[in-house]
Amino acid sequence: MQLARWGKGTINQAILSPDGRLLAVASSRGIYLYDAGTLEEMRFVETGAWIASVASSPDGYGRSGAAPLLASGSWDGTVRLWGVR
Repeated sequence: MQLARWGKGTINQAILSPDGRLLAVASSRGIYLYDAGTLEEMRFVETGAWIASVASSPDGYGRSGAAPLLASGSWDGTVRLWGVR
């Protein structure tokens, strides 16, 4: 029995944020963000590229408590930083 479905397209990686509240899924369509407690989709980040990997800043946040930062690596050889609210 399927309990949940995370992301769409081909899934390459899934990570849990350092605070345990956010699940980020790297896929062939972009980055899907889920509430880790409810598994509800919170946001989709359209990247325009096939995402191979995703990572969160170690403290889960950017400088001065700004929006959490995610870094994505894509198959086209680029690394991008994303501010996630």
